[in-house]
Amino acid sequence: MLEQLQSLSSHQFEQFGRKLLLAYGFVDVKVTQVSRDGGIDGYGKLRLGLATMNVAFQCKRWQGNVGRPEVDKFRGAIQGEFEQGVFFATSDFTPDARDASLKSGAVPVRLLNGESIVTLMIEKGLGVQRVPLYAYYDRPGDLTEDQG
Repeated sequence: MLEQLQSLSSHQFEQFGRKLLLAYGFVDVKVTQVSRDGGIDGYGKLRLGLATMNVAFQCKRWQGNVGRPEVDKFRGAIQGEFEQGVFFATSDFTPDARDASLKSGAVPVRLLNGESIVTLMIEKGLGVQRVPLYAYYDRPGDLTEDQG
């Protein structure tokens, strides 16, 4: 599944991020226009009881790990307008990026690497289908005992 995500175009991966957030319960999820994204790929709202949280998201289809500078740039783009960020990456994040994601006093950025994305896809049934797996086994005696 991860290979399929990596084969998507940038725009397709952003649309996928939108669909995953919708499957998770977000509403009003939009993908920004490429030329006017202001450092974010999309945004939406997450309802938490009576409150609604504005959340922005960023999508990177990278082979190498995403570093702290990318997380810091994303946070800078969402600061003041959004309460949280979600950063999707088909690869993984460096330890410095992970440390920076939950910086005290700053907007939290939830990091979702390729493995986490696939887990959410399975959990929410997005782009996957569950198929039963049947196991057949011998029952001792059925083939050797006389039934009559």
